[in-house]
Amino acid sequence: MKRLTPLMCGLVLAFGIPAAMAQAPGAPAQGAPTQGGASAAQSAPGQAPTTQPAPARASFSDEEIENFVEVQPEIEEIRADYSERLVGVTDQEEAAELQSEALEKMVQTVEKNGLDVDTYNSIAVTLQSDTQLRERVEETMN
Repeated sequence: MKRLTPLMCGLVLAFGIPAAMAQAPGAPAQGAPTQGGASAAQSAPGQAPTTQPAPARASFSDEEIENFVEVQPEIEEIRADYSERLVGVTDQEEAAELQSEALEKMVQTVEKNGLDVDTYNSIAVTLQSDTQLRERVEETMN
């Protein structure tokens, strides 16, 4: 059985991805709290960008769950690649640029796989506390 925990924890801890993806460059701003339109690279120097978690939804379609599961290997590959590239980077601007690049690639990956960023974020956030959703996702993974 594949495990979700390493994927989700890795994304959250390495980049803060679920909350930050909605603020990546190219994400359309619709006035929602998670879509401030700012990227990590646009934050004030030496200051971490502020993000708010995506609101959790009560239910997701089978297609959304399938798309979420299908995108995970690519997201993990991007996360691993950029985590490795960030090792040893001491320049904050360079680190912010790499993080911004990673977020942009992740946003593009999510969108090309038939999900919008808000839905991806909602699934990721809801997975942390909703055992029924976690079971649905795990069943789809198998």
